[in-house]
Amino acid sequence: MNITIETDDGTAPQTFDIQPEQTVQVLIERIDAAGQVDGHSLLEETLGVLPVAALTTPLGDRLQRLKHLKTHRVCVELHFETDTAKRWFPTRARWAAVHRWGCRQFQVAANTCAHLELRLATPDGPPVNEAQPIGQNAECVTAWLIKPGAEPNGR
Repeated sequence: MNITIETDDGTAPQTFDIQPEQTVQVLIERIDAAGQVDGHSLLEETLGVLPVAALTTPLGDRLQRLKHLKTHRVCVELHFETDTAKRWFPTRARWAAVHRWGCRQFQVAANTCAHLELRLATPDGPPVNEAQPIGQNAECVTAWLIKPGAEPNGR
């Protein structure tokens, strides 16, 4: 079965051939590899919360709901120490998805990741409420993944 993902910014739609016995994780990885939008956030927005156990379950009946997905997306430029990475997220994705992705992207250990926080614009910028949606923005949103405290971060 084909799943088509279309964004609101005129980017060409992407189609993925997925079989019912393939897992949610396989679909996430294929969407991520295409680079158009964060796969986990997109499927979480469509299917609801995706606990770790759900990632290994076959797509099966869920494929009908996933046949054609249309999403609004926003670019997030994330900084960690001296590294920077950009990724597209659905505008309704929560900031927690950016935090999760940042820790994977920058290969931060899970126990360290739990103690990092997101800040907008600069390392000293306002803290981000990770339960809130990222929201619409015409330009790439800049965020920093930092260690809280008095010491300088990423400078």
